[in-house]
Formats: sequence, C-alpha cells, structure tokens
Amino acid sequence: MEKLRISGKNATEQAKLLYPQLLEIYEQIKSEGKVEVFGDLDFEIVEKIDNKRHRIAKLKGNKILVKQDAIALPKSALKYILAHEIAHIFTKRHSKKFWKIVQTIYPDFEVGEKLLMKYAEMLSAPSPSPKITIDDEAEKDEISGARGVETASEKPQL
Repeated sequence: MEKLRISGKNATEQAKLLYPQLLEIYEQIKSEGKVEVFGDLDFEIVEKIDNKRHRIAKLKGNKILVKQDAIALPKSALKYILAHEIAHIFTKRHSKKFWKIVQTIYPDFEVGEKLLMKYAEMLSAPSPSPKITIDDEAEKDEISGARGVETASEKPQL
C-alpha cells in the first residue's frame, strides 16, 4: 500500500506529509479490529476532487482521495474522514447502517466531525457535511435518527 501519489500541478511538501498521517490512522483503525476490509486501501493526495470546493475526501475504488488541504486538520478530524470513507465501502448512502459503521470504527466520531466543521473555512469549503437529498419522510426519519444508534456487535466485512 505504501505508494505515495501526489496529483495536481502545485503538489506541495505538505501533501507529502499528509500521506504518512493517513497511513498511520488507517493502520490504527485496522489494528483495533472493529472493521475488516479485504485488500489494501491506498490514499491519493489531490488538489481538487471532482472540481468541488467543499469535498475533502472521496472513496474511488480501493483508494481514498484526500484533498491536500487536509494537512491542516487535527488527527481526530482525519480519523473521522477515514472512518466516513471506509464506511462507504460497505454502504454508499448515509443510512442508519452507514452511521453504525462510522461509529463502530470511531466511537467518538462526532468530535472529529465537529473539528472538521470548525476547520472547514481553512479548507475553503462552505460545508464539510455531505449534501443529502431526501426523497421521502421515511428516509428522512432514518437518516436523522441514525446517529444515536448503538455500535453493532458484529464487525462489517467486505
């Protein structure tokens, strides 16, 4: 997994510092044994993701693309980002199951999420929260109630 990829014309030394931080957090998550991912995940540090200012990370195949500006984030915000993207391996939507997985990986994920919001301006992001379109009331209830759910006893496998 230890391939360092820096994309974009203005790749900086800071981006080269971010990769080992992400790798360390990912290795910590794996060593805790709360979630099992078959195969290795890799990270690619990029200037932009899908030409969207607000996007800080995205799962793409077996890689997590991370915006190089994330170097400014504290470790708990980076752990939240990784937990969020790893949860997308198991489910694409921000459903009850998704938030259970995030909570399983990072029980105090709200701390990291709040720090990400606090640092959002530094990352030139209007909002670090994902844009969710809610089509019906049942889905709205499921999403809004998902965050207070207990950690699943079984670990997800892919």
